[in-house]
Amino acid sequence: AARADVERLTAETPRPLPAEETGAVEEKKALDACRAAIAATEGRVKLNEGLIDRLEELCARYDAAGKRLALLTRLSQLCEGRLAGKYRVSFEQYVQRSYLEQVLRHANARFTLMTDGRFELRRRELLKSLNDGALELNVMDYHSGRERPVASLSGGEAFLASLALALGLSETISEEAGGVNIDTLFVDEGFGSLDPAALDQAVNTLLRLGEGSRLVGIVSHVAELRERIGQQILVKSLPEGGSTALVRIDE
Repeated sequence: AARADVERLTAETPRPLPAEETGAVEEKKALDACRAAIAATEGRVKLNEGLIDRLEELCARYDAAGKRLALLTRLSQLCEGRLAGKYRVSFEQYVQRSYLEQVLRHANARFTLMTDGRFELRRRELLKSLNDGALELNVMDYHSGRERPVASLSGGEAFLASLALALGLSETISEEAGGVNIDTLFVDEGFGSLDPAALDQAVNTLLRLGEGSRLVGIVSHVAELRERIGQQILVKSLPEGGSTALVRIDE
């Protein structure tokens, strides 16, 4: 019975593996670890390839956006009159220059008549060295045959030029507003600086404007105008303070 127990226990006891079998197990573990590392690396490679494609797409979009930005920046500088080497005129001033041409056309029809053909208003030519000269005006003096700045006009001449520009502006607005007419026009002072001939021309111009349905009002202290204006509102100061108004209509 004891011998039988020894044989049974011997059979149940695991035998130590040979050295070559132990080495094979270790190599298998190392191989499995390498295979796992390869699989992980392949996963990272696949992820990085996707990121590279995405990065290339973003770079292409960035380059396209950069080109568009350069174009829009140049366009913005051009519209704002900040483009180097070009006429420094903003888009707003460019549009204003276009309307100014219309105003001058109407204004000169009045100004030339009021000055007996001596003066004509002209838009000053652009200079690249100027930052803001798009709306500057010169006056052509046909007596001297030379063009000069409007600042060189005398007080009376400057008043006639201003009056002509105001009338030209009103007519341009009427043209651009779909037939809407400016029915009322007030001219405040400036007549005292005119010589008799210029005063006569200015008043005649205003009287012609008022012949139709347009109302033209003249605010002035010039006594000579009283003889030319048939309908007047006379304002007088009172000694005790305040003032009184008297309406006078000549028959």
